[in-house]
Amino acid sequence: MSFGEVVAVGEAVVPLAGKTAEVVSKVHALWATFFPAAAGKNRDNAEFEIWTNRLSLLQQANEKSRLLGSEFVSHVVPLSFAKPFVDAASLQDEPSLQDKWANLLVNSANASSAVQPRVAFVTVLNELNDFDAMILDKLYAVMTHDRDARYGAVTTELPEKATAWHNHAGPDHPPSEVAVSLSNLARLGLILVDKDGGRELLASVGPTKFGRAFVAAVNAPERTVDLGSNSSS
Repeated sequence: MSFGEVVAVGEAVVPLAGKTAEVVSKVHALWATFFPAAAGKNRDNAEFEIWTNRLSLLQQANEKSRLLGSEFVSHVVPLSFAKPFVDAASLQDEPSLQDKWANLLVNSANASSAVQPRVAFVTVLNELNDFDAMILDKLYAVMTHDRDARYGAVTTELPEKATAWHNHAGPDHPPSEVAVSLSNLARLGLILVDKDGGRELLASVGPTKFGRAFVAAVNAPERTVDLGSNSSS
């Protein structure tokens, strides 16, 4: 099945969600069992929101693949990746993270991409909130583009910015919210954190090979631009 066909199927299936009364009823019953405080209006919207999240994801991914043009060559991703991807991505309604799920789908389904469809990418992305993702992007932006920060970045001026040591003129420790995020990123293998005994030293962090691969997988691919196509006739 081609990438476009997947999107078409998604658009056709979503409206049917409202007709599966028996399934939706069972979902509502489970929802009320585990989340009794949210058993009113929210439970009635749960299944619909899951389907609309899927549709939004497919539409975003389709547009991203269209913008890649001939650089997007669709290939089949393994079921071992596709199933956990759909399950996790369907629950995400934060726009900035939806964008990363769409990027992961396009990159994983693109035969021209170096990104491999790893289940680990799904697991890790599912354990990030939007603040974690923003911190990670800022860290790898400086560790990728600043030669003086290739092996590590200073975190103490986050969330505003990450810096190289030679540009550091801020406080000695990151704010508490940033520190929690950095600890989570380190737990997931996305950054390296030094330790003094059992204490994490979070004023600076380093990259990991997995972290670089993950960031590449969940961010939009840089398209090769044909400058000649933009020239005036």
